[in-house]
Amino acid sequence: MKTRNGFVSNSSSSSFLIASKTELTKERIKSLVGMPEDSPFKDLLKEIINTFHESIGRPIKTIDEYIHKADDDEPDDKIKQWFKDGFLVYKGRWCTDEDGVERMLCETTINYESDDLIIEHERGP
Repeated sequence: MKTRNGFVSNSSSSSFLIASKTELTKERIKSLVGMPEDSPFKDLLKEIINTFHESIGRPIKTIDEYIHKADDDEPDDKIKQWFKDGFLVYKGRWCTDEDGVERMLCETTINYESDDLIIEHERGP
C-alpha cells in the first residue's frame, strides 16, 4: 500500500483584471476605498491597500504588451476595447496560501465598473 508523506495543500487562486484611466498608485487606491484618516479600521484598510497594490504590478499599456504578458494568444474584444478607450490594464492573482488579507481578497468577489475604473474578479473556488 502506498502512503503519502508530507504536506498536502488545498489552496486556490484567482485572477483579476483591472482597467483604469489613471495609474493605480497607493494614494489612488486609498481614495477609491474612501478611507477617512480617523477610521478605527485604518490599519486593516492600509494592509488591504498595500496587498492590493503589490498584487497588481505595473500597468499594461498596449495590446501587444498584454499579449506578451498574458497566457492567452489574443485578448478578447472587451480587453481590446479597454485599450482603445485609453485604459491601463492590470492583471493580477491572489492565493489562499498567503496571509489573511490576500486570502480574503482571493475568496471575495469584487466586480466594479465606472467611467474610469473597471474591476473584474470572481472569487476562487
